[in-house]
Amino acid sequence: MRLVKCLLMAVAAFFIAGIASCVAFTLMVWNSHDGQAGMGAAFGGFYVACIAAIITFIITMIRSDPSRKKNVE
Repeated sequence: MRLVKCLLMAVAAFFIAGIASCVAFTLMVWNSHDGQAGMGAAFGGFYVACIAAIITFIITMIRSDPSRKKNVE
């Protein structure tokens, strides 16, 4: 169950960061006359999305570790 939650959080982070960064990078090259600028923006967005998913997965795994939870009495 813990692994499924971490994977779902990582997938959500992938899509949120991917869409947001791709839009931001596309806006940065909006007036460029270079035909490859859009491909750079798309690759940059994908790269940011992958990094966000990996970081989110690791942090969620660490934070959901049962040995880190405090006993509530």
